[in-house]
Amino acid sequence: AISGRHELACQVLLYPMTDVVSPAQRFVSRVDYGGGDLFLEEAAIQGAAIAYTANDAALRSDQDISPLAAPVPDGIAPALVLTAEFDPLHDEAVEYHRKLTQAGTRSTHLEGEQTIHAFLSFGELDVARKHREKIGAYLRDSFLATDTQT
Repeated sequence: AISGRHELACQVLLYPMTDVVSPAQRFVSRVDYGGGDLFLEEAAIQGAAIAYTANDAALRSDQDISPLAAPVPDGIAPALVLTAEFDPLHDEAVEYHRKLTQAGTRSTHLEGEQTIHAFLSFGELDVARKHREKIGAYLRDSFLATDTQT
């Protein structure tokens, strides 16, 4: 704890959008899977970017608004980055995981093979159940590690 505040034990990023400043064509997964046939379409991604930035075009072009474009902050919490193989956001999430790792931040990447965006929501699928269990174990281990440090 710093000045009565607690540091984050970890961050869990589920199929995250990490770049709102680059054109969609920068990421092969956006081009290959963003057509809408596999649940999430590019128009919805752009709509989320607009909502995230309160429809402020200047803010959307600010590098600091996108974790993938901005520098990794010193002391950022360890991360778990979950991706889906056929998700338009796949490539930028994997790239962000690599960026964290290269910056010396502990980052774990889990990939739902043969899955689409939001697959964790699909209740009884074995892949969803398996990854929910892995996320739960990651959270448990992160919180236990934090408890032993205090």
